[in-house]
Amino acid sequence: MIDLYPFFHGGAASIIAEICTFPIDTTKTRLQIQGELLKNNTMKHFQGGRYNGMIHAFFVIIKQEGISALYRGLSAAVIRQASYGTMKMGLYDKLKRISSQNMRGESISNNIACAVVAGVTSSTIANPTDVIKIRLQSKSNYTQNSSFLKEFTQTISKEGFKGLYKAVIPTAARSALLVGVLLPTYDFTKGKLITEQILLDNVYCHFASSLVAATFGTCVSCPVEVIRTRLMNQSNIDSNSVNYKYKSALDCLKKTIRNERIFALWKGFIPTWYRIGPWNIIFFLTHEKIKKVNLI
Repeated sequence: MIDLYPFFHGGAASIIAEICTFPIDTTKTRLQIQGELLKNNTMKHFQGGRYNGMIHAFFVIIKQEGISALYRGLSAAVIRQASYGTMKMGLYDKLKRISSQNMRGESISNNIACAVVAGVTSSTIANPTDVIKIRLQSKSNYTQNSSFLKEFTQTISKEGFKGLYKAVIPTAARSALLVGVLLPTYDFTKGKLITEQILLDNVYCHFASSLVAATFGTCVSCPVEVIRTRLMNQSNIDSNSVNYKYKSALDCLKKTIRNERIFALWKGFIPTWYRIGPWNIIFFLTHEKIKKVNLI
């Protein structure tokens, strides 16, 4: 019989972390989309003009659109974590157990392989919720307000079901990189801190391990995150439309570098770290607590 507890633990911790850090994710998404070259050779900006960094963007969004704008797309994000977060942690735990039994113990290479498979599988299945979340976050005025269901049905009616799987390849690649780094790094760091008797298996150990994992994860995943966000944000309706900018992930990569230079691939790095860092700290602390007290 399959042990479902790792799935439930992962989903619950993911939803809590998502709700707590969602305003940071909205700010990050806006920064990554800003500066895209439209068909009329104008740069994409939001209400209040160009954002000058994360803090400036945060307060401009509140001033121009209200604090609720920071939570636009939260319903899609919660639905995404209920599927993505649940499958990711459940599959990772299950695959680790199988591989450790066959290999007579865990290894960093096996854990990376398990994390990559879990990340790619879960992100591919949950891709539609990610598309809707990003599109809701990118709306910058009250007349654009929408709900998850409305955006979902509009996407299908205008773009077909394939619109829900826009950027699925870069999303899977990002998940492979991020999950493949985050989960094994956390396990490795936590194990080292405990076996070397630097820290006990407590909240301080979990905090330090998640911080190290988040830093490595941000460095390797940021370029893919930028490409993924831009692909998901555009509407593939008409090749002559102003919104039609990128034909593929490779096309997006080339145009981003050509129009904004290579460092644009790390656009939003700080808010991405602020997103990944707090998210993973909250996630791992919550996850460890839920496992121990067996809330679910």
